[in-house]
Amino acid sequence: MGFNLGDVELAPIKPKSVSVGLTGGIATGKSTAAGMFRSLGAAVIDADHVARELARPGQNAWHEAVAALGREILTDREEIDWSRLAPGVNQNPRAKRKLETILQPHVRQAMEQRRQELIRAAQHRVILMDIPLLFETGQQERWNEIIVVHIPEDLQLTRLIKRDGLQRAAARKCLDAQMSIEIKRLMATRLIDNSGTRAQTRSQVQKIYHQLKAHA
Repeated sequence: MGFNLGDVELAPIKPKSVSVGLTGGIATGKSTAAGMFRSLGAAVIDADHVARELARPGQNAWHEAVAALGREILTDREEIDWSRLAPGVNQNPRAKRKLETILQPHVRQAMEQRRQELIRAAQHRVILMDIPLLFETGQQERWNEIIVVHIPEDLQLTRLIKRDGLQRAAARKCLDAQMSIEIKRLMATRLIDNSGTRAQTRSQVQKIYHQLKAHA
């Protein structure tokens, strides 16, 4: 027996999406890889960008940060002075860790809300959660796939010195304050080696993107 649907309009089937964690280490090129994924059609939710949005003057996270750390963390425009907390510049690592602790719940909630919005919109097959402190904040259990962008530590040190104009000792201190990129490599499900040319990195990104898209 057949069924005549006539003029009945069928709702389009929305494609499924896959959500993936993306992380790396300072000066490993994670942002470069994220941009390549975005150019291929992936949606990228950037934890650092979300944090800065949530920490604007007047926001709840801003009030919490000022209450906990004092107004000395602010600029003349009442904004959080991120430059004072940057690696190699920050003279108060406890303040930086405290700020991260304050912001983390707000950032995680906002990122999840955005992820759910993207899933409902069904416009992207791959959703990347760009989280620098993914392992440090215990979020590895949230994602079936975790991509780590890595380079050898000696090259990481060299690139950090060149990028931020740091003395070698200051750059070394920055790396020592973070989880080793070698440890992160062992915890990844997929790796992107960014120690070669930009074309080589892009080739790896393209391969991973199409694999993730095929399994969405």
